[in-house]
Amino acid sequence: MVNKSEKEESKPKESEEKSSFLQLNPKETNKSLFSQIKKEIVLFPMNPFHKEEVFVYKIVFDFLSANPNKKVIWFASDRSVKKILADFKNNGFDISDYRDNIIFIDAISKSVSTPKEEKQFQILYLNNPDNLTELSMLLQDLFEDEAIELAVFDSLNGMLTFNDEKNILKFVRFLSSIAEETNTTTILTFFRGQYPEQLENAFKIAVDDVLSVEGDAVILRNRSEKIEM
Repeated sequence: MVNKSEKEESKPKESEEKSSFLQLNPKETNKSLFSQIKKEIVLFPMNPFHKEEVFVYKIVFDFLSANPNKKVIWFASDRSVKKILADFKNNGFDISDYRDNIIFIDAISKSVSTPKEEKQFQILYLNNPDNLTELSMLLQDLFEDEAIELAVFDSLNGMLTFNDEKNILKFVRFLSSIAEETNTTTILTFFRGQYPEQLENAFKIAVDDVLSVEGDAVILRNRSEKIEM
């Protein structure tokens, strides 16, 4: 299998300089966003039942629309693929035309029969949602596919249901490593309110960037951001 990182070395370097603080209009293209978080792992803390959730669907939809030869991985640990597809559509982002460009990893629905509307999509089912070794091996293989450039984990809360905090933090660091090695942008969603703030801070330490929606702007912060003293 082709290693994306090796192939990337032969490409000319991008001239766009990375910014430590980026503010975007959510209605505009995500081209600038992807150029900033390429090959990195991004934490997206959000509040439940808030407009922030919609932006995750927009990120994926815009990426699929702009990159017809690329693919996305969506890891589902909170909700079934059926509900995720409905959320895409209900928010105005119908991804049925991109069924061949998105791979779902379903951690919760193995024992449930696949509905007709889902059969057109590629869905991989985990035998045990608490088996991080199985998931890590699967992701290692998928990330090495040069067509895959974006992965979304929805969500860390769902993973914490089946695994303890220490193991999930180790898993996030593993993701950071393979994201960099394989040139795969990885977004981790985390819903506030269920766990102590200290855990969110621990995740922030383990990632490259933090994405947030503040008012009508999308804010991206990374470790090189200057802090006023």
